[in-house]
Amino acid sequence: MIQDDPLDKEVRQLAGRLNRKIKILLSGEKDKIGDGLITEMIIISGYMSHYIVKEGSRSDSERSHVKQMISRAKEIQKELE
Repeated sequence: MIQDDPLDKEVRQLAGRLNRKIKILLSGEKDKIGDGLITEMIIISGYMSHYIVKEGSRSDSERSHVKQMISRAKEIQKELE
């Protein structure tokens, strides 16, 4: 893992928040969210988790993709507020 990478820190924080929200939603608080959005959150969370544990250097395309996922995850958080 690359040390002191700001992207890693952001991915870790966001993945943690997504995982907590997914657990809450799946435990019964699905009042204003559809299954499609929960599925999207799970996919994003899984990709971020994979990104975090991947050893070695990451390609520019991987970094770009995870940045897109971060943007979408932030949009989802706003939708859920």
